This record gives sequence, C-alpha cells and structure tokens, in this order.
Amino acid sequence: MKTEPLEAIRAWLAQRTGLSAASLGEEWVDEMLEQRRLTLGCEDLLTYSGRLFLSLEEQETVIQATLVHESWFFREPAAFACLRERVVTLGSQGRVWRREPFRVLSMPCASGEEPYSIAMALLDAGMSPDHFRIEAADLSRSAIERARKGEYRQVAVRGVPEACFHHYAEPVEDGFRVSDRVRVLVHFQTDNAVQPRQINQLPPFDAIFCRNLLVYLTSEARRQTVHSLKQMLAPGGLLLFGHADIDPELGQRLKKVGGAGAFAYEIKPTEAMLPKLDGVPNRSALQGINLPVPQRRTFPKSDTSPEANFPSAPSLSKKNEAAPTHTFLEAEVFANHGQHTEALSALESVLTQEPLNARAWSLAGTLHWTLGGLTAAETAFRKALYLSPADSDLLLHFALFLEETGRAEEAHRLRRRLDRSRSEPA
Repeated sequence: MKTEPLEAIRAWLAQRTGLSAASLGEEWVDEMLEQRRLTLGCEDLLTYSGRLFLSLEEQETVIQATLVHESWFFREPAAFACLRERVVTLGSQGRVWRREPFRVLSMPCASGEEPYSIAMALLDAGMSPDHFRIEAADLSRSAIERARKGEYRQVAVRGVPEACFHHYAEPVEDGFRVSDRVRVLVHFQTDNAVQPRQINQLPPFDAIFCRNLLVYLTSEARRQTVHSLKQMLAPGGLLLFGHADIDPELGQRLKKVGGAGAFAYEIKPTEAMLPKLDGVPNRSALQGINLPVPQRRTFPKSDTSPEANFPSAPSLSKKNEAAPTHTFLEAEVFANHGQHTEALSALESVLTQEPLNARAWSLAGTLHWTLGGLTAAETAFRKALYLSPADSDLLLHFALFLEETGRAEEAHRLRRRLDRSRSEPA
C-alpha cells in the first residue's frame, strides 16, 4: 500500500529524533517527503524510502528539514530572571565561583540565540567570564554552524531594550554580530536532547535550558528526554522548559520553582529530605510544586474507579459541621505528594468554607484531570476561570485540558486570551 513506506518513514523519524509527525503537522511532513522524492527523481515513495534508509546524507537532510529553529534573544525573559536570581542566591550562600563555576546547558540551542542570551544574563548579574561555563548542543549541524558565527538579523532581538544588548553586539550588514567576548563563552557541539551521547558525559549542570522541545516529541521521547535531563542536573539545579512544554507529567515528577512565566523546575527531594509540614511556604500546587506529606493524617482509600471515588464538585449548599476543617496548604501537600484522594477530601472542606477560592477550584480541576475525572475537572476549571479570569497558569492548563479532550477551537480562544494577558502592561 502507498501508506506503508510513509508510515515506515514516520516511525524512523520518531525513533531517530523523538519528533512526532502529528505535532509537526502530518500534512507538512508528507509534503516535505514528497518534495524530497521529486528532488531525487524517485518514481514513488517506496523507491524514495529505500533511498532514504540507505543514504546517511539523505537521512541528515530529512532530519534537518524537520527541526524547528525559531528563536530570538531573551525569549521568555522570566527564565533569565530566574537564572540570575539563582546565581545571586548561590553567591549569597558562599559558593566560590573560581573553584566551582556555574555550569549551564542549552539544548536544543537552535542558532545560538538562547546560549548567548544566557551568557549576557550572567555577565549582567556581575559574574566574571571565568565564573561560569556554558555548553550548547543541537541535533542540526547547520544550526550549530550558524550559532558559532553569531550573526543575526535585527528581528532576533525583538522586544529587547537596546540598553540591554548593545554592549554585547556590533553592527554588520543586514543585522548584527555577537561580540567575540561573548561568543568565546559558549561551547557548541552537535548532540541529541532525547538520547545525548556527548553532553551527558560532562560534569553536572546547575541549570539546563530545554525549551519548547517537548511539545514536538512523542510521549515516550518526552519521558526519555526528561529522564536524561534529570541525570545531567546537579543537586538543586534548575530545569527550564518553555511555555509550550507544559505537561501534567512534569508536575508529577518535578518541583516547580521561580516566578510566573519562568517554567523552571527542580528535581523533587527524596523522602528522607522532606521537611515537616510546619513552616512549608504556601505555594500553588497548580504549578506542580512538591511539598511534604504530614505523616500524622491518613485517609481511607477506595477500590472503586477514580471517577466514582472523587467528588465531581464539592457540595456548597450547606456546611457539613461534622466534617474536619482543612486548609488549602494541606490540600497542596497531599496533591503534590500524589495522595489525590486526601487532597480532594481536603479541598471539599476548603471549598465548603471558601466557595470563592479560585486556587482551590484550580487544584481540584488539576486533580480530577490527572485521575481521569474529565467532567469534574471541566466543572472545576470553569468555576476557577470565572473567579480568576486573568490567571495565566489557569488559562494555560485549561487550554491544555480542552486540547486533550478534543476541543481545539475553545482551547485556541483561551490561548489568545493568554497571549493578550501576557502582552498587557502590568
């Protein structure tokens, strides 16, 4: 059948790069392969597939064609603010940079905009060039070559104040070039974020930027990539993802840190390292923060299905005076340690007392979604959005929920609202 070689090529592409044809646009992938077939003069796709699988050069051409290299300097500024804050914190804790330089990885690094931005951000934070080490890797050899040259068009600095940039670049025809003193601070090489072969042999990193890649990967490749990144991270290090990479699984496996828009995570602490409940800061579980479980409280479990075991929405018609009173913080603690039954029980108590608590409704939506209670999740998300219509994290999570449940048009409207809220001045 005509589709057999096409499916074989898609499977090969996913295996080699982790890229999902569906995320790239299957029609676009099909058209690209058809163009390659015509370029090589192959009679049909079956003939072309044979040529592809026998030619390393053609494989490289196809892989390069599928990689997404859109980037610009200081893209998603909150991530760089989070990076600078981490450096300041470590410095205040007594870290000696000359003896233990701050190590950062950018992968995939595209054409170099991100790792050069990292270098500029660290210099702006007051660090000397010998205080840090920046590694950058991408699967595309041509992208690495462009990155090493450090030459860009003016559009690559969209939205960046000139005062933040002119010390680090010099004008050239049709654009600018990153100055030599910045370019020497970044070490570029070719490697694969899904299955790294060289970068993972280096010493651990204090911060790893892997932004807007997960969204293009298959589910298995996403899991493999996050696992690889965690293996390369130093204790207490930062993992920085992009706004398009938000995945419910990240919040289950990692601890969210940093401000809104940073999309920064740490590896969750082990059970032995978890502090007691007393003194735990009140952070939003919607952001995937991991908090300790209070050992003194237990809740009964049920053998029924998740949908039946979790209330679709807390009953707000009257207060249950006999029910124990819980706090939102306790609900966060249970949720972030995977005790979803206990978290929802606590939320029912919270929302009985505080029916206008948007954060509690958001967390309830996240928990129901995680456990397959889609109707209950949607009810909770809509209540939260009614109470807090400009919450960017909530808009993003609800949009992802709608996309997963097949309502792309409504999700698109929410993403447009999210874009408008981010562009509005604070």
